Amino acid sequence: MMVQAKDNALQMMMAIISFVVINILLSLSIMFKLSTEIASRKKLFTSLERIGYMEASQKKIINHEIIGFYGFLIISTILYICAIFISLTIHHILDQSFCFILMILYIVPILLCSIINNLYYKKQVL
Repeated sequence: MMVQAKDNALQMMMAIISFVVINILLSLSIMFKLSTEIASRKKLFTSLERIGYMEASQKKIINHEIIGFYGFLIISTILYICAIFISLTIHHILDQSFCFILMILYIVPILLCSIINNLYYKKQVL
């Protein structure tokens, strides 16, 4: 579809909108999945508190977990998406600047969801 979309502005716009909407929906589904797992971790953090972990140490654990999870998610998918964008750029289907914009549009929803999950995690367990 992208090869045909290069010459047709309507198809190109539909492809871009689809890309953005799908990424937002996937980010939200990952966020809600992690949120349901977070809800069950209150007992674990209560146990950590009883054995002497301070709140600062617990916050550090939460930050490491969220950064690790979303960092792995972003890095593993960026490698795949970069390979696709490099191929499309080499064949002159997409510009480099447009690929960069699409990468930003991919990363921003995930980063927003990671911030929301981090705040939710701290609110739930601390």
